Amino acid sequence: MLRDVDTEHRFRMTAKVTDWKPQYRNIRNALIMPLTAGGKAKDGPFAELVNWDELGSSPYVNGKSDMMGLVNVMRSSMGPRREGLTFGTTTAGTISNGPFPDEILPGLHEDLLRELKYETGEEQPTLSSDRSLCLLLEPDEWEKTNEEYLLTSKELRSKINPMLGITCQHQFYEDSIEDMRKGKMTRAEVLSKLFNVYQSATVTEWINAEQIRPLQRDMSIEDCKAAQGWLVFVGLDFSQGDDLHTAGYLAVRRGMRGGYEYFGDFDAWVKEDVLNKSSIRPLYEEWVRKGFLHVSQGKVFQPSLFIQRLDQLLQAGVQFQFFGYDSYQSADPINTLKAYLNEKGVAEPDKYVVPVSQTNAAFNPAVDQMTYCINAPEPMLHLSRNTMWPWLFQNCVLDSDLRYENKKMRKRNPGSDSCKVDPVQCLAMGYILCSRYEGMTQKL
Repeated sequence: MLRDVDTEHRFRMTAKVTDWKPQYRNIRNALIMPLTAGGKAKDGPFAELVNWDELGSSPYVNGKSDMMGLVNVMRSSMGPRREGLTFGTTTAGTISNGPFPDEILPGLHEDLLRELKYETGEEQPTLSSDRSLCLLLEPDEWEKTNEEYLLTSKELRSKINPMLGITCQHQFYEDSIEDMRKGKMTRAEVLSKLFNVYQSATVTEWINAEQIRPLQRDMSIEDCKAAQGWLVFVGLDFSQGDDLHTAGYLAVRRGMRGGYEYFGDFDAWVKEDVLNKSSIRPLYEEWVRKGFLHVSQGKVFQPSLFIQRLDQLLQAGVQFQFFGYDSYQSADPINTLKAYLNEKGVAEPDKYVVPVSQTNAAFNPAVDQMTYCINAPEPMLHLSRNTMWPWLFQNCVLDSDLRYENKKMRKRNPGSDSCKVDPVQCLAMGYILCSRYEGMTQKL
């Protein structure tokens, strides 16, 4: 902007300061410079323009905010100016409390609501001088509470991002949402930066490896036959990234005392190219040797591998009820599964192969139920002999949003190729399916 107005090249511009060239400094002494919060005091600047950026990400530390302190010092220096201007820009942040979300943003909401009421004749104007202007690009309150709408509505994206299609594309949103579902980005990062929704997310410990080992039994999903009263719900995760490709089995039956008992097992495949470059290749190879992990040749997961395994389990007498999947993942394995079921005489496979929302709100009941089943005085969930289970649960932490107190398991270290949680998430999908279809009599 300055270069556009400086047609006579009077300004000197460097990385740290913009001021006048030496021949003009005897008549002009204004300058523009960046300031950082904290450190030495910035008293006496006699500012005419103050531009604060990303105040929304500044938290209170020991009851104060260095960033807000700097803004206040600069604004207080503007007193002698006839038309001093403060200009602020920020996106939402992931802090639990700070000056912008706690004080400034609620005040802006109130001012805008008063102006709306003035327009409808409900209230007399209070901002008659019009010395402030506010543009809030954020979802309405009802939109913030509907997370599935928040993540999928293109109309909403256009409302909160007027540069959509110019400096930011829909595909960027889709890729970021997919990264969130895969655990490469946190829910809080996506909702705050892309949707301008404040997220006071917390990450807490959940179930550790020592709690899992006593739950393991010398059995597998083949032992959960329909003849013994077992029904099996399957969570599927066939992402095309570097994660494991997983079918998680939750077997359910009525217990001796009237309640339910649950048994968890899984089949997981690692792509050959991922295995070759993995930082934990020796560990993977040991699990492959023991039959707890399988290899999919090449760079793309082969859906036929799961179909072959499913056919083995059906022939062994395992009774499946529903298959759940993430609708954002590759459609090829799901279409292959539906085609297989159709060949087996299932007239309407879509009734049994159903999408499962991947939001915190959808997973929250399943997390609570799994936690109860594991920590109960007499545990209601037991797991297969697969020695990967303790490692997988140890990799899990709970990603909670304080706004709605919903929880979902995610990777402890999202950027690490040695941190996998897919079978645990698939097991939780089994709990979601079981709760959704409890009491239904239709079976495959």
